[in-house]
Amino acid sequence: MKRSASDKKIRYRIFHLRFHRFATIALLCALLGCAHEIVEPEPPALIPNLHAVSISANPRNVLSAIAEVRVEHAHVVAIEYGADSLFHYSTPMVQAGATSTQFAVLGLNANTKYFMRGRAISPTGHHATSAPQIFTTTTLPKDFTSFTVLTNKLPADGLVMLSFIATSSSAKPYAQVITNEGRIVWYREFAQPVVDF
Repeated sequence: MKRSASDKKIRYRIFHLRFHRFATIALLCALLGCAHEIVEPEPPALIPNLHAVSISANPRNVLSAIAEVRVEHAHVVAIEYGADSLFHYSTPMVQAGATSTQFAVLGLNANTKYFMRGRAISPTGHHATSAPQIFTTTTLPKDFTSFTVLTNKLPADGLVMLSFIATSSSAKPYAQVITNEGRIVWYREFAQPVVDF
């Protein structure tokens, strides 16, 4: 049986295509190093499991709250908060404990309602948030020293510590940290006047 010229051309093209495919694969292996490297599988996605988030009043300072976060599979945790449910602010991320992590939410305003929720991030970068909660701060202590900021240009932008010396024996000495505009961001009652701490 004689093969026609067209059959020979078809067989030549098939051989030619197979050869080029093999040559291309061989070239890619040479360029990319097709050594038998062990490829580690990606670690499984760890999704943090927020069991409970509790927000409670700080008995020493109404401008802060105490957060406790119970979470599994988390590397770090934080509290997101804001005057609305958009959560414009966040505490710094803190290292998550084995079962529970407790930390302060600082810089709140007195007599203000806040929406707060927990946020956790796993070692693999996955995150989870808790359901929002409402926390309301109370008023500053009645024996708190009041003051007025007349100028806010000096010192430079930042925080200033104040400690007023009581003029009566019934007044309690407080150390205060304020912004240049006079907003109190932290305070603490001491047994005697504080000059530096």
